Parts: sequence; structure tokens; C-alpha cells
Amino acid sequence: RARARFRLRASEDALQAAVSAVHIFLAHGLGCLWSVAAAAATFHGCRPLLPAAPRDPERYRRRVWALGLALLCVNNFLQDGLDDAVSSMFPSSLPAWLVHGPLRGPVKYFGPLLAFRFLCLRLLSYSLEVGEGGWGAAEAEARSARAFWLYVSYSPTYLHGPHVPFKDWMRQRQAERAGLGKKGHGDGDARRRPPVRGAWREAASMAALSGAAGAALTTVYMPTVLWFMLKSRVLAVDPPQFGPAEHFLYGHLFLLFTFMQSHVIFGCSRAAALLDGRAVGHDTPVSHLRTSVSLSHHWNWFHQTWRNFFLRHVFVPAGGGGGGLVRTVAFSVLLHGFRWEWAFWGIVNLVVLSLERALRRSFGWYQRPNFLVRAVNQALVMHLQLVLFGGFATRRGGGLDWSGHRAFLGLNLAFCLLNAVRLGPAPDGRPGFW
Repeated sequence: RARARFRLRASEDALQAAVSAVHIFLAHGLGCLWSVAAAAATFHGCRPLLPAAPRDPERYRRRVWALGLALLCVNNFLQDGLDDAVSSMFPSSLPAWLVHGPLRGPVKYFGPLLAFRFLCLRLLSYSLEVGEGGWGAAEAEARSARAFWLYVSYSPTYLHGPHVPFKDWMRQRQAERAGLGKKGHGDGDARRRPPVRGAWREAASMAALSGAAGAALTTVYMPTVLWFMLKSRVLAVDPPQFGPAEHFLYGHLFLLFTFMQSHVIFGCSRAAALLDGRAVGHDTPVSHLRTSVSLSHHWNWFHQTWRNFFLRHVFVPAGGGGGGLVRTVAFSVLLHGFRWEWAFWGIVNLVVLSLERALRRSFGWYQRPNFLVRAVNQALVMHLQLVLFGGFATRRGGGLDWSGHRAFLGLNLAFCLLNAVRLGPAPDGRPGFW
């Protein structure tokens, strides 16, 4: 019976490894060799440090972070410092489908250098959590090369998707193993059934949200779309003049698109993992109209699995407070690359989050805000996103069209008042609904 369980477990591991390898190659081609090399460097770099981790855990964590940040900096340099780093790694005689992947082609944005930020979190999660101890009888398996490679290359969440901590992944793996020897060595009812109904419900909700946005674009917003089509020949010499209502509607469509981009991409990865029987966290469980009542509340609910990683491995070890916030924002900026736009984004987020913390500590009306305080705060947070990410109310040749921003801010403040009344008080009744 033990041999049968081992063979079944080995065959499932081999199948998962094969599916992940095919998926990664189809999406990234030979460009995935950089990610494989970084993963191998992490595994072999941390393994000699594990025996000393229980005696000096702080030193172990510092070395793990030094290795992880070094690999992340190299990846950012390849992504932002070179025009096409993946192509330059291989001879020009190789076909593009082999270098970049048969399904993707030479599209830089979705390449392995961008996907490395997801891989980096898994590499750090494995290295930090395997050194924390407390594994018991599963320690040998947790430190094995098999567990490492199956975890970091897991197909549904490799290219995108919510972050799954290594300890949670191992806990589910152990639970599956415990059911393999019951009632027919895994082919009975003892095995945990994949939550197929929940996965299909997840996919259906994303399809409904996408359909609603598409319907709005072809009905409510259709007059402006038709106007653009009729005026397309003269737009180059006669730039369009938007009115306040157009600025307001375009701004909200821009914010909706930003939310849906993460909601759909991460949600599809989550749905695939659910179909595989894996319990994976929801990255965007709350709409942006509810989370943007403050910047801190937004980052507690948007990319929630990333937030949990930052909280556990960055914010809390740094002692929390202002120092933890600085380290968390700095690491988040580094995950996004070396471009100055992200550095500016990080500085603004740090200033606003620090201001919100100071207001919460000093004023009771900010700890328990009424609908007016929340509406003003939400209008400012929404507008901050539009200013930071650009593409909204910009002049031809560069610069911001402040008249468009003023128009959006005025109408959006009225919208946020209605939204704050709709949301009502904090759903759990506790202070700090921010």
C-alpha cells in the first residue's frame, strides 16, 4: 500500500511538472531560461544556509533578502535597461517562436522579465518560510528539490495570479497525500474534490462584469464613440474638446479598466487553480468603488495576496510603523521596475499613507468617518490615481489639461457623496473601516 501511494504521488507530481513545463515554454519559449536560472540560484544559494537558520534566524533572513533583491535588480535592469533583453540572449538565427514562445511571439510586455515579479515572491516565500522551521515530519520534503520546483513552477499561478505562501501550498499537499491511501489509494471519495462549482462561478462573475462594461461602451457611451468615428479624419488637425461629462465618464472608465485588468487576469489564474483543487486566495475580492474610500483601505483589498506577503515578510519583521511602511513601499516599487514613474508613484503613496496614519492617530472624526469625510477622501484618492498613471486629460505634446481634471474632480465629488451614502457605515462596525 505504501508503494502504491508513492507511485500515485510520483505520477501526479510528474504530471504537474510536465504541464507546468509545457505551459511555461509555450508562453515564454527559451526566454524562460533566465527564470529557471534565477530559481536554481535561489534554491542552491539558500540550501547551505538552512542548518544555521534556527540558531540565527535574523542573519538567515538578511541573506535570503540580499539574494532575492539582487536577482530582482538584475531582472529590472534587463527589462528597463535594454530594448529587447530576451532576444539579445540568443542567436539571431533562432526563430522568434522558439525564443519568445509559440503562443506569445515577440511581445515584450508579457515576457518572462515581467512575469519574474510573480516568481520573485514565490522564491522569497519558499526561502523565508522553509527556514522558519516548525515543519515536523514534513521538514525533509519541504527542503527537497521536488517540493521547491513544483511550488515555484505551478502552472495556473506562474505567469500571473494570486500569491500562495509556501506553507499553505505544503499544507494542501500534505492533506492530499493523507487521502491517497484511503478507499482505493486515491480513486475513492476520500480525496478532496476540486471545487468545480466555485471555479465556474468565479469565471461567470468575471464574464458578467466584462459584459456589463462592454454593454456600457456600446450604449451609454456610444454617442461619443460615434462622434469619434465621424470626426476621425480631422482629429489630427482639430483636437477634440471634451466637456465635463465626458471627462467624468472617461475617468471612471479608466479606473474601471484598471481594476478589471487585475480582476480578470488574476481571477482566471485563480479559477484554474480552483479547478485543480487548490485553495487560492482572491486578489480583488472587493470592487474599486468600495475599496478606494482611502489609500490604505485600497491597498488592504487590492492585490490582497500580495498585501499579505508584504505584511508577513516585510512590514512586521521591520517592526511596523513608519519604518515598516517605508520598506514595504520601497520593495513594492522595486517589484515594478526601475522607471522613474514607479519611483514617483512610490513617493506619493508613502506620503499619502503616512498622512492617513497621522490623521487616524490624531482625530476621532477620521477614525470613524461620516459619509462626507469618506466622499472627500475617495474623490481625492481616485483623482490621485488618474494623475499618477497618466492617459487622462493630457495635452497634445505633453502636460496635463487641468481644466479636464477640475471638471472630473467636481463631478466625481458629487458621485462619491452618493457612493458613500450607498456604502453606509463600516460593515463590521469596528473603527478603522479605512
